[in-house]
Amino acid sequence: MPTKCRAAITYAVNEPFRIEEIEVADPGPNDVLVKMAASGICHSDLNCIEGKMPHAMPAVFGHEGFGYVAALGSGVKGLKVGDAVMPYCVPECGVCAYCISGRGNFCVEMPAAFNPERASPYSRGGKKVMNFTGIGTFSEYSLVRDNQILKVRQEAKPDMCCCIACAVTTGVGSVLRTAEMKPGGTAVVFGAGGVGLSAVQGCKIGGAKRIIVVDTNPTKEAVARTFGATDFINPKTQPVVETIVAMTGIGADYSFDCAGYPETLKAAVLCLNKGWGKAVSVGSSGTDVAVPLTFFDLAGRTLTRTLMGGARRKQVAEYVDWFLDGKLKLDNLVSHRIRLDDINEGVAMMNRGESVRVVIEYA
Repeated sequence: MPTKCRAAITYAVNEPFRIEEIEVADPGPNDVLVKMAASGICHSDLNCIEGKMPHAMPAVFGHEGFGYVAALGSGVKGLKVGDAVMPYCVPECGVCAYCISGRGNFCVEMPAAFNPERASPYSRGGKKVMNFTGIGTFSEYSLVRDNQILKVRQEAKPDMCCCIACAVTTGVGSVLRTAEMKPGGTAVVFGAGGVGLSAVQGCKIGGAKRIIVVDTNPTKEAVARTFGATDFINPKTQPVVETIVAMTGIGADYSFDCAGYPETLKAAVLCLNKGWGKAVSVGSSGTDVAVPLTFFDLAGRTLTRTLMGGARRKQVAEYVDWFLDGKLKLDNLVSHRIRLDDINEGVAMMNRGESVRVVIEYA
């Protein structure tokens, strides 16, 4: 029998969520039914809801989840009912060139998660409801393929660890995996949201001697410093590139654009030194947004883009271990905890800049 539960459904671009009952299909041979305990709200969800990234609707969004195994398909191995698990929005088929090379975050199966013609385990009134990235964690239950699920330590805290599934993995990984930061350098992080503050932590773990955070919200300075920031620049009161070059002498060694706007990416490139500076594009404000750079802006500098911080499923579980072992700090990352019924207010808080990370807690 399909599982009936409540979920936040988006029916059209820029429409508020509706909390309604859906049906979640029974597990197939390679599926895992997860009773969600917590889900973060990510800007990638909002980009789809606001039409900046195309997605079929109606849909259940959400991809930062933490829950417990409720039922298993006959072919699923290594899991049992009650295990603590986290869905991961990138599949890992294990046989494509990306997976074999160790870059499973680019697995060829990922585009299928955005295909509007694909099957979905969610339905309402007999009509299909899409699940974002094959997960859809804004639901009390989620049915996930076994190649998109990872087992984590049972003592992990759902409200904090759910953010590791995207924000932390992307931010920390952009520094340690994509940029391959070497100790002793200077780094600049644009945007002090959940991903940006995770990048700040990555810079600290990577041994940066100076970590400069850039954000237009002055209230973010205090929390950024708790994660390791040494300096804070507000673009509304200081010229960003000129200030960073003056602070560092020739420009920073690394920069991470976690804000994801054309102007922040340009500043992330121009604030680098021209000998070995490396910029990583992390955030995004849409799929068809042009980058305003010239050929000479890139002279002597490297610009690359990360996807999920370069992490495969196994490495996401390692980040959970880092948190439980005290290497990662998440206490100040989750600023607000809400119930599913309050999801529209959670989105409003994010848009007003009042939150770092908003987490939905399920009963």
